[in-house]
Amino acid sequence: MINTKNYILKEIEQSDINNIHKGLSNPEITKYYDVHFSTLEETK
Repeated sequence: MINTKNYILKEIEQSDINNIHKGLSNPEITKYYDVHFSTLEETK
């Protein structure tokens, strides 16, 4: 884990999957990325 004044960088853990899916399945967010996952299984 790396801590800075503004950020915490850590390895992705299984418990993070719901938050990752929330972001990477949202068209308002993924329009800026070259990735989009419609289902939780796709995100995993």
